[in-house]
Amino acid sequence: MSKTTKASRLLSRYIREIANEAVMPLEDADAENGIRMATRAEALARKLWQMAEGYSENIDGKIKVHAPDKAMIAVLLDRMEGRVPTIDAKDQKPKASVAERVGDQSRNRMNASIKQTDDGTTG
Repeated sequence: MSKTTKASRLLSRYIREIANEAVMPLEDADAENGIRMATRAEALARKLWQMAEGYSENIDGKIKVHAPDKAMIAVLLDRMEGRVPTIDAKDQKPKASVAERVGDQSRNRMNASIKQTDDGTTG
């Protein structure tokens, strides 16, 4: 095994170990005292969702609104569909944007609805 491969595996192992550390308090009605500790991985996943959905925050008495982040939406969709991005982007085909994928889904649903209507069934 080469030194870079070994170092890469060690780094991945330590990242996983650190991700499993419980560091963030969360309200939880099922917990003994109403609060439980979330792992770093859960905190990161929650931050991804927050950025994907958009949020507002109070900074020095002023409310700053953050619009939904399309890149975070794409990350979440990819993860939910079981696709994990690879590091070497040169080997991959260009991926359809989130807007294109949503458009494709809508078009497929519309076509299915029209086909059902043409067949005499209701949809």
